[in-house]
Amino acid sequence: MDIINPFAQSIVTDAWQAPQSDVPMIHAGVFELCCEVLEQVRRSGGSRSVLLHGLPGSGKTHLLARVRTNLNGVPNDMAATVPVPLPPNVLFIAVRLRSGARMLCRHLRRTLAADLFRPTRLGMSQLEQLLLYRLAQFLKDRKKAQKWWIDLRQPQKPRRWWLFGKTDEAGRAKQEIEAMIERLDEQAALGRNLSAILRHLALGRHRRNVRDWLHDGVLPDGVMRDLGLVAAPEDEDPEEQALDMVCAVSRLADSSTPLVLCFDQVEALQTSPDDVEGLYAFGRMVSSLRDKTRNTLLLSCVQTAFLDKLDEIIRGADMDRLAEKAGLLKPLSVEEAKRLIPVRLDSAPAVAKMRKGQSNKLWPLKPNRIAEFMDGNPACTPRQLISFCEDEFEKWRHGQAQPATSLEEFLTLQYTLEYGQALRSSHSHQTDETLAHGLPLVLALLGRGKQVVDTGHKYADLIFEADAGRLYISFCNQAGNPLTARLAKLREAVEQGRIANLVVVRDSRLAISQHAKKAQEHLDALTQREVTLLRPSAEGLAAIEAFRSLLSDAKAGDLAKRGEGIGPGAVEEWFKAHLPPSVADLADGLTPERRLIGREAIYDELLELVQQERIVRLDEAAERLHRDAETIAACVAGHLDQFGILQGPPLVIFEKVAGAESAA
Repeated sequence: MDIINPFAQSIVTDAWQAPQSDVPMIHAGVFELCCEVLEQVRRSGGSRSVLLHGLPGSGKTHLLARVRTNLNGVPNDMAATVPVPLPPNVLFIAVRLRSGARMLCRHLRRTLAADLFRPTRLGMSQLEQLLLYRLAQFLKDRKKAQKWWIDLRQPQKPRRWWLFGKTDEAGRAKQEIEAMIERLDEQAALGRNLSAILRHLALGRHRRNVRDWLHDGVLPDGVMRDLGLVAAPEDEDPEEQALDMVCAVSRLADSSTPLVLCFDQVEALQTSPDDVEGLYAFGRMVSSLRDKTRNTLLLSCVQTAFLDKLDEIIRGADMDRLAEKAGLLKPLSVEEAKRLIPVRLDSAPAVAKMRKGQSNKLWPLKPNRIAEFMDGNPACTPRQLISFCEDEFEKWRHGQAQPATSLEEFLTLQYTLEYGQALRSSHSHQTDETLAHGLPLVLALLGRGKQVVDTGHKYADLIFEADAGRLYISFCNQAGNPLTARLAKLREAVEQGRIANLVVVRDSRLAISQHAKKAQEHLDALTQREVTLLRPSAEGLAAIEAFRSLLSDAKAGDLAKRGEGIGPGAVEEWFKAHLPPSVADLADGLTPERRLIGREAIYDELLELVQQERIVRLDEAAERLHRDAETIAACVAGHLDQFGILQGPPLVIFEKVAGAESAA
């Protein structure tokens, strides 16, 4: 019989992850505190906050997962029917704070958008269940909203002999829902764009565009017009827009459905030990959420050893709003350990079957070994106990514990897993966030520059103090009019001498369309003034994403080998020793002696063509782009990370990167 070690997984990395086992008595007091404060939010109509802290491995994220499960039950993504309108118990949002300081509110918005579409126990997404309930509140017969919701998603052909067929019913339902969305906007001050988005969602239309807009607040120009959306003013702060969006969702939920925002890995906001910007921005964001919402529970998790740093950087009033209540996750008691081990053992069906009838409740583990371990570890955390039990289980099963891997082997494996996941899920809409948080980490590691705070340059996403002077970096991964407007502002700033030493970053998967004449004009004018255009590859971005993920885990105490935490210094040392060439090239592209000046127009033209056609013959590409075949072949050869070529005859070009992107 193949027996799985029930102690093999010791870390809950995400509050949406179902815990392998849960013992309610462990951290019961802190759990009850969270529930009590949530009830205060429901009753008082005011937002509240709790700061959770404990040793690394004490189970902070596990506790958040318990809170989620207790409040909303187990998500059900298999439900085939639309339920009678009922509000979600809460809107649960779990935010891992892997973000740059200047994009923190946008990171919150993106996480909110993703989690709103997670299924509830009734099978609908959190947002759709809430919206159906809010619409039903305007009806005497709330089941009518349920019927409309179903009919609009499952249209049927009208019966020819029936004057008022399904088409007419659907038309009336559409009119009623649009009227109710207007009333909902009047009640909750949702704003024009969010109201339009909710109308499309209620009518069962444009679901993907709805998700994308909630995620970023922008869509291609034509799609914005089709959905009745208006672009945000150019001079409006995108961070304020993102925060306003979160607050609008809280108003949509109202007192019937509190918004629970869980902030994990707060430590990851510091890009270096002396960095204050990330934590300061977090304090300001939480303070604003506390003041601008009436139905929000804010749960933040940190290591106890980090509390002094948090209190030092986040100013008094903001800290008061962040930590109205505090909950300490204490080390395990002997009794709690004795409760945890059997639950964990029984989580493996084969082991649970073998344990039936055993007088030793810890079987196959030896009680005296557990007692010795607990006596020698008075500050034992669940992670440490589970790791010890993993070895003891292996000794019972195989006669000895698994051979210990070296730190080098462990980090290599973890990085490989993170890199593979990052590459598989990589998309250009993540590029800004990856670079905003990851690039300062990489440059600090390589000694290439220190990030500085300078709020006077709105269109500079990152600013570094380097040996060659101050370096300004602007992310230009937008499309259509937003891209043109951003390049125009950068051009104006450079020509007026307000910014020097500028690097424009655009994801290599995003073509600049040959139809985007104004954008091309502004970019060419910038490069003529020695502004660098940097085009990071998907591989380089995935490597940075994997590094920042590992480093964030290490800073938050979530990276451990055999129960013992691995500090950020070890991760940095390993990554520097194994620096991927794609990351080295990206970092080198920021240094004056290695910068590439000028736009490679043929690359954008070919990329746009290949993304449109998916696959194209070399001679056809040359003809359509009015270039000779040798020029096209040379472009492909220079960008083998982006293009592939099938030897013919005829020669055929295709795009290598999965998930082709749209041109600007």
